Amino acid sequence: MSTFVYMTRCDGCGHCVDICPSDIMHIDENIRRAKNIEPNFCWECYSCVKACPNHAIDVRGYADFAPMGHSVRVRREEEKGTISWKIKFRNGTEKNFVSPITTKPWENLVRSSNMKDYGSFTRDFSTQMLFGANEVELGKQWANNDLITNLNETYEPFGTLRRGEHITILIKQTNKKIPGEFLGRLVLGVEDDAIKVFGATIY
Repeated sequence: MSTFVYMTRCDGCGHCVDICPSDIMHIDENIRRAKNIEPNFCWECYSCVKACPNHAIDVRGYADFAPMGHSVRVRREEEKGTISWKIKFRNGTEKNFVSPITTKPWENLVRSSNMKDYGSFTRDFSTQMLFGANEVELGKQWANNDLITNLNETYEPFGTLRRGEHITILIKQTNKKIPGEFLGRLVLGVEDDAIKVFGATIY
């Protein structure tokens, strides 16, 4: 079903207009609030729901489900770098899903790798990653590898994969000394209510 806007929450910021792949979210010129101008063309992609900073957009429930008491709520939390989905089933059971929505750990990995700063490099590591981290071995890699010590701080994420509780972000990365493009892989998950790195490689 299509998206709709809670007018009392909408402030007309236009984030939903910018992100809608169907170009059906528009700002009403009279009341300066968002609205879906073509409900029948809505893909239910939830892009606008997730982008709205005021939680002012929802997706209408299916006629045969909504009256039975189910609900789906999406919450975007920029400060945590997560999107949370809360599913309430008809029997009253609730289930929460949390997904990372940030590439900031990659920025930190690039910057600290260029500086050869072990403390900063491992700052966002999960407990599992910290157990496998070895400062001496990493120092040897930094000493002999131009690829990981001359990374450009601009990069381009181009895809994501989900496996279990983790999100893998694929990143197009370039180097200051070595021509061409390299493939970065960043695996993120949630540990102790914070986004942590569960894997990171560059090829």
